[in-house]
Formats: sequence, structure tokens, C-alpha cells
Amino acid sequence: YIKELNMTKRYLGTESLTFLTKVDFYELKILNLGYNYISDISILEKLSYKDLKELYLYGNIIKDIKVLENVNYEKLEILDISDNKMTNIDNLEKANFKGLR
Repeated sequence: YIKELNMTKRYLGTESLTFLTKVDFYELKILNLGYNYISDISILEKLSYKDLKELYLYGNIIKDIKVLENVNYEKLEILDISDNKMTNIDNLEKANFKGLR
């Protein structure tokens, strides 16, 4: 099984993320989607990564992170959403990331 997926600087747009729903990443622990052209992360609601520990979304054009309230990554320790277009990160308080450092 794939445990780490590094897709940095792949020129991925939001619509390119559908591949994440078509491949079994059952044991994925690290997902790096940094420095792409992702504006919408609602696909995260459809992904069941129960073992995900690190999620990197830095360097994109994400404006809204409200979807993070609806994902359940209990083992997530690192969430990097830096260098995006968000003006409000209050939604992080409602997210279910028990292990977040």
C-alpha cells in the first residue's frame, strides 16, 4: 500500500484531484498537495484516510476551508495550509483533528 503521496508542483487544479477518489490509499499517512493550483478542497469530504497523519496544502489558491469541519482525520498531526488565499481560519476550531499539534 502507498503510505506517502507527494504531488507538489504538479500543476494540479481542483478538478485534477478526482484521482484521489479512484485509487485505494487505505494506509496513506502523508498527502502533500503543496504548490499547485487548488482552489477548492471539498474533495476531502469524500476521502476516508483514517491513518492520515500529515496533510500539506500550502502554496495553493484555497480561499475557504469550511470543508475541514466535515472531514474526520482523527490521527492528523500536521496540517499545513500556509501561503493560500484564506482570510478566515475560524473553521479550524470546529474541525475534528484530535491529534493536531
